[in-house]
Amino acid sequence: MSTVGAAHNVRVLGSGETTVVLGHGYGTEQSVWKHLVPHLVDQYKVLLYDNMGAGSTNPDYYDFERYSTLEGYAYDLLAILEEFNVQKCIFVGHSLTAMAATAASIFRPDLFHKLIMISASPRSFPWGWVLGGGSLDSGGGLSLFNHCSMRYHNDCFLYLRRSRVVGLVNSGDYFGGFEQKDLDQVRVGMESNRRSLAMGMAPLVLGCDMDSEAMQEFCRTLFNIRPDIAQSIVHLIHTFDMRPFLSQVTVPCHIIQSSKDVFVPQSVGEYLHKNLGGKSIVEVISTEGHLPHLSAPEVTIPVLLRHIHHDIAD
Repeated sequence: MSTVGAAHNVRVLGSGETTVVLGHGYGTEQSVWKHLVPHLVDQYKVLLYDNMGAGSTNPDYYDFERYSTLEGYAYDLLAILEEFNVQKCIFVGHSLTAMAATAASIFRPDLFHKLIMISASPRSFPWGWVLGGGSLDSGGGLSLFNHCSMRYHNDCFLYLRRSRVVGLVNSGDYFGGFEQKDLDQVRVGMESNRRSLAMGMAPLVLGCDMDSEAMQEFCRTLFNIRPDIAQSIVHLIHTFDMRPFLSQVTVPCHIIQSSKDVFVPQSVGEYLHKNLGGKSIVEVISTEGHLPHLSAPEVTIPVLLRHIHHDIAD
């Protein structure tokens, strides 16, 4: 296997002319798709990979500067698609990875037939504080779209702009569900006891009991992340902002979210729908938590399959 494939633990399963690429979010690994994959392999070619920094990847490959913005993750996705000769795909992504895919699609829209976004937010949101820990300055850091620091082949540049951001989740006409004081309170507690607070908040993230199979799986993959890498990813989660660039996303987007997700309220899905540059559709499913594909597969998987099988009607 190639260096790119090995670094990201890429697996290609199934058969079919259409490729479905599955991108997990923070705190999980490609194993989070275990309920979805069996329903796809008979009809689609399925490509799974691990984001750099996940506990299943080699921490020596994690470049702290590279992954301080969404740029690194967008580049990784484009590199994987090129390495495995994916000409066009249906991309299913969760949370931060869904937004990295939107960034990738701006520069290579030809590679994406559509994006299916689960629990995605274009603005920084605070659950990373809860689950990552570390002491981060609330006033600055790296945010999305810095100066031209990524080159994809000879003709594609991903411009990332560094700016000092306040980190507020609610801003202007955008309601993300939390204020700065909420983040500050969580951060103080997080600095004192990262693991205990994370274990206490994990049920809020998943919307299920601590003794559930989904919770055990989530805690396993979450605490598999090396602490300093977790802090780096949390910094990105706390500071990124894709809102100024949503109008440049022309690939059709299917926005899927739980009816009860304290970290990504329903208003976020409506904001995406209103501001994306291409066709989009929102579906709110009767689930609770930020990872419905893990915590409530019996409800979520049929919805995902429907959006994979069918495009947005004109």
